[in-house]
Amino acid sequence: MQKSNNFWKGTTLFALVIYLAFAFSFILLGKANADEGWYLYASKLVYEGQLPYQDFAYTQTPLLPYVYGIAQKIFSPSIYLGRIVTSFFSFAALIFSVSIARKYSGEKAGAITALLWATFTYGIYYQSITKTYALTTLFFVLALFSLVSESSQQQRLVASTTFVLLATLTRLSALFFAIPIIAYTFIRAKKRTKFVIIALCLIAFSWVMLLAYPNVEGIKWNLLAHHTDQWNNLSYAEQIAEIVSYRLPTLFAVFPSYFLLIFAIVLLGLKQIRFCLQRNPGSLAAIAAFLFFMFPHLATGGFHTEYFVPFLFGLFPLIGIIYVEVYQQQ
Repeated sequence: MQKSNNFWKGTTLFALVIYLAFAFSFILLGKANADEGWYLYASKLVYEGQLPYQDFAYTQTPLLPYVYGIAQKIFSPSIYLGRIVTSFFSFAALIFSVSIARKYSGEKAGAITALLWATFTYGIYYQSITKTYALTTLFFVLALFSLVSESSQQQRLVASTTFVLLATLTRLSALFFAIPIIAYTFIRAKKRTKFVIIALCLIAFSWVMLLAYPNVEGIKWNLLAHHTDQWNNLSYAEQIAEIVSYRLPTLFAVFPSYFLLIFAIVLLGLKQIRFCLQRNPGSLAAIAAFLFFMFPHLATGGFHTEYFVPFLFGLFPLIGIIYVEVYQQQ
């Protein structure tokens, strides 16, 4: 048993090194993306006293510039600095993902999770350049990590709520991820904790509204119209037809190995999966959160497969856990 654990620990370490090697190469050589300048310049402006939506256009929820701006203020601003910060967040998410899998199903699940991260080179690129994905993924993973931590249940519920709200403040579409998690934490919370959860939601909402209030039309365009108007006046029926006939097939064509892996695990281990969900209701909330997160990226006007990078990275610890649970029964 010890020999097996050592093997899987070594595999995890190997995968971490591979991930860092890919991230380092993308920091130095990754193709420049137009959004990088957008986010980095926004990060510079907020620490010069300007406000998102009021003083400059910003098409996501407002947290990222305040986080990335810290490094931009301390060090000399550059695209490489932004990528280093991004890679730090993504590697932290990887560490917490492995910890979740190891805590729930042992070293083997942790190693499988690490290998999935290290071989997803398409995703590593987008988790290495300055976009919202790495920070969003980190908050997703921290929310899941909170649910399986060893602190008291009420502390876990508050922590998980906090992290999904931070994800929502980083990327608007993360609101769909947050809804099932917050519903779960609210249902499981005691009366005093329910008030804390409500207060956290009000604080997050109030911050966005305070930024939005002086320029309501501006924030409507930044957060809503910019994303939804890209349908080019297609009817609802035509939008549904495009989702079914083009967007879903494209998603499966770009990420076939991951969807086939998920399909195979579900097909082989439906009984074990049902048992896992019954034993840990939080995992059901997590799966629902990831499925909800897919919806806005399929249904809004703009469609890019990179939008699903946080979805897959966040799923990897769950895939590692379920794979081990199913494998042990085969």
